[in-house]
Amino acid sequence: MSKRTPATPATQDEMDKLHNEFAKELGKRLKNGEKVTVAGETRTVAASAAVLNVIRGFLKDNNVLCAEGHPSRPVGQLSRDLEEFNKGVAEEDGAPQFKN
Repeated sequence: MSKRTPATPATQDEMDKLHNEFAKELGKRLKNGEKVTVAGETRTVAASAAVLNVIRGFLKDNNVLCAEGHPSRPVGQLSRDLEEFNKGVAEEDGAPQFKN
């Protein structure tokens, strides 16, 4: 029986390139959506929840934070949308409350 030798670890340059390509691919999927085939017909749809979750994890893993105080940015709009959604919904009604 022969001994296995450990694989040579990737260089920092190789890891940087992989990280950049992964970020680019996620950006493309977010911007352009995904191609799906249903009943033999291929169409482009918005990025799936699974892809959005991978993007969220990637951003979190890379310590990407949202700068507060920019209400005109999309995240500011999302915050306003959450506030609007919660208007008139009482916690005692059993309805979910979403907080940012």
